[in-house]
Amino acid sequence: MEFVFASKNIELTDAIKTYVTKKLSRLEKIYDILQAEVMISVEKYRHIADAKLITKKDVIKASETSHDLYASIDLLYENLERQLKKIKGKKTEKRKESTVSQAESEFEGVEIVRKKIDEKPITLDEAINLIQKNTEGVLAFYNSETENVNVLYKNSDGSYTLIET
Repeated sequence: MEFVFASKNIELTDAIKTYVTKKLSRLEKIYDILQAEVMISVEKYRHIADAKLITKKDVIKASETSHDLYASIDLLYENLERQLKKIKGKKTEKRKESTVSQAESEFEGVEIVRKKIDEKPITLDEAINLIQKNTEGVLAFYNSETENVNVLYKNSDGSYTLIET
């Protein structure tokens, strides 16, 4: 990351530049940053730290004010970190959505019906009784004997198949 410093009503010492560089360099772990433009200024009793981070696709700006210069820089770092995490989260969310929509497009015309299983644990005998009453021939249930989710389905010859997880 390249740093560009500017100041107003204060002399930027090497210590200040080093502190800002060290602090803002941590942000590269979160997001790929090309350039950081930092403006440090003092107005009466207020110390103001402004920053503009330039990435490949985004520009992130933040400004923080406090009575202490180093506190302003710390607050600025927290503000930028929060913004970068939010942007990164949105981009990963978009990727997840696009993979889901691609998967759904492969099965166009196929209707998917979702059903929730009953939370009440039942035994295998109770499950067989329920599947005999059920016209679909498939039942997912929470087995009280094994304490796992099982799937029971009726075969075409009248027998039953139990899938245990």
